[in-house]
Amino acid sequence: MVWDCTAGDFDWTYTDDETVHILEGEAIVDDGTGKRTIGPGDVFLFPAGTTFRWRVPVYVKKLAFLRVPIPAPAFLAVRGLRKLQALTRSLTTAGAPARRPSLAPALAEPPLDLPETEEQADFAPAAEWRRERPVRAAPGRSKRRSA
Repeated sequence: MVWDCTAGDFDWTYTDDETVHILEGEAIVDDGTGKRTIGPGDVFLFPAGTTFRWRVPVYVKKLAFLRVPIPAPAFLAVRGLRKLQALTRSLTTAGAPARRPSLAPALAEPPLDLPETEEQADFAPAAEWRRERPVRAAPGRSKRRSA
């Protein structure tokens, strides 16, 4: 969301995490631990639950990104569920041999539906043959077709 403000002072309490990117102007923000001046190009995080005093000397324009933090009990429940799923998976596959993905299909050679000569390649339909694919070499000819 894009937000702008003219000169003034105000207090703002953040209910969600808000990350801002200052596009124009500047502001002086203070959360009680010290003042910080933010200006064009600066990125700043206002954590949920904090209150900041804003002082805008002339004008400020910001791009804001809001994120609703997940409540701690919900976070712990999700984490516990994931651990339970991992444990269940490990128990169900404990007696089974480990399976590794096979690279054989990826390493297999492509089908040899290539034209025999470069002259045939010039007339081959585009759907069957692309220019970057190699052409079977005739005696005394290069294996790669030049573009």
